[in-house]
Amino acid sequence: MKKDLIIVGTGPAGITAGMYAVRSGLETLVLDKGICGGLSNKMDKSGYIITDKGQRTNLKRVYAAGDITRGVRQIVVACAEGAIAATSAYNDLLS
Repeated sequence: MKKDLIIVGTGPAGITAGMYAVRSGLETLVLDKGICGGLSNKMDKSGYIITDKGQRTNLKRVYAAGDITRGVRQIVVACAEGAIAATSAYNDLLS
């Protein structure tokens, strides 16, 4: 896998750096502690992490919600997406 930029350690600063890098056209991979393969290497052209309707990323058992995903920037929306992600994680663990 060839990437222009690999960000190790995320948190708000790492995610923000990843978003700006993708917006600048760099092939970016964001790595987070304990997650083999990274947080997500599927971002849209604006740098937001791509999720399905269950807030799942392209990596198994990795979910995203809130400001790192595309959509309305409101706390209530982030909370709702977090609840959806938690439900998806619970269901995925049962299957």
